[in-house]
Amino acid sequence: MPIFEVGTYHQAERIAAHLFVAFLAYCLSITLRQRLKALAGGLMPRVVFEKPATLQLLDVRVPTTDGRELLLVRRTEPDRDVALLLARLRI
Repeated sequence: MPIFEVGTYHQAERIAAHLFVAFLAYCLSITLRQRLKALAGGLMPRVVFEKPATLQLLDVRVPTTDGRELLLVRRTEPDRDVALLLARLRI
């Protein structure tokens, strides 16, 4: 029997899954904070998630007249601070 009683077993499974995901997110945040402390002093995990959001990767598919397809991979170049962050994290 689960620790918490809810109307149906399905709801209890959803609550348990939500708690599990929230706990994993917390563990990842703490782990990242510890790694950042060693690599980049006062940097917070939220910044690490926000900075790379400026990077984009795009696949352009161009059909040719003979039925083949050209694949052109395009990506944005990171700003100086994002490049520094990626280098410090060894990514």
